[in-house]
Amino acid sequence: MDADPDLLAQLRRVRLPPGFDTLDWHGGLAIFSLAVLGGLLIVLLVYAVTEPRRSPRREAETALRRAASLSPGERLLHQARVVAGLQGTLTSSRHAPLNDRLAVIKTEIETALYRPHPAVDCEAMDAAILSALSRQRG
Repeated sequence: MDADPDLLAQLRRVRLPPGFDTLDWHGGLAIFSLAVLGGLLIVLLVYAVTEPRRSPRREAETALRRAASLSPGERLLHQARVVAGLQGTLTSSRHAPLNDRLAVIKTEIETALYRPHPAVDCEAMDAAILSALSRQRG
């Protein structure tokens, strides 16, 4: 489609304010500010997409490994805190079987905590906690 030459001749020229095409410090500052905001937005988006997901099992493994050097009584207390934390984070109905297993483990730990000399094997308790978390994945 060809443009009508008479119609083009009737159009007015584009009028811009004087000095619009020159770059002064105000324009440079505006461009710099927009570039910084754009970069910040890109960094936040990349961080949100690439942030590793926190796994309850991995957090429990780390917490139990940190408590391995504690005395048996302190270690049992730490294990009780880990189990309580897991029960607090895994609250949906699909985690009900896991919460039931964790409740049994928590009861065993609490029973052992109130004895003067707990006879619970802390390594076995760690294994039971991690085993309950492993069965949940399947």
